[in-house]
Amino acid sequence: MVFMTIHRLIFILFNLKYAQDNTSILLMQSFLYGLRLDLSFSGYVMMVLLITQLLTFPIRRRFCFKCMNYVNYLLIIVFTATLFSDTNLFSYWGRHLSSDVLPFLATPDIILLSLKWYQIVIFVSVWLAFSWSCISLYNRIVKTTHHSPIVLTKIAPIISIFILLILTAGVLILPIRGSLGVAPINTGVAYFSNDVLANEAAVNPLW
Repeated sequence: MVFMTIHRLIFILFNLKYAQDNTSILLMQSFLYGLRLDLSFSGYVMMVLLITQLLTFPIRRRFCFKCMNYVNYLLIIVFTATLFSDTNLFSYWGRHLSSDVLPFLATPDIILLSLKWYQIVIFVSVWLAFSWSCISLYNRIVKTTHHSPIVLTKIAPIISIFILLILTAGVLILPIRGSLGVAPINTGVAYFSNDVLANEAAVNPLW
């Protein structure tokens, strides 16, 4: 959630040229209205982490904290590249990444030819620097140092914890869906004004 909030701030600052007059309040409100999509996407991330435990726990008979850390490292790197690409392309297109960009990805050589060499260097440098900063922050305040938990030998606690993991995965359906209603969450929950930048800033591109 913090990661996506920081990116929302970067997105707004990088695309201020799309801001209309007197939109400061609306831009601040985008952080509030974007929370539902952020929470939904966080549910997807937590589901990935739970699946790694469901796959490894019956074999290892203990939690794989290293697996969680490595998955988070990978997600930070991939998410940062995606979000920075979205922020940069929004400054040209005025809209977020979508399936429309897939045909362009089939010809990466054409994309590279349309970019200056220093633009590529700047993007890669900023991407790696930000990823490294986020991973360092994760290691400082989130990463667990408990890599050698007790290995369970009795079948009863193994089954109990496995069931608990499944139940936790089921609970995650709530934030992922965004409500208890029939209709699941959609990007419409992020649109709250007539200001384009404020609305688009509230949208979570990863979601």
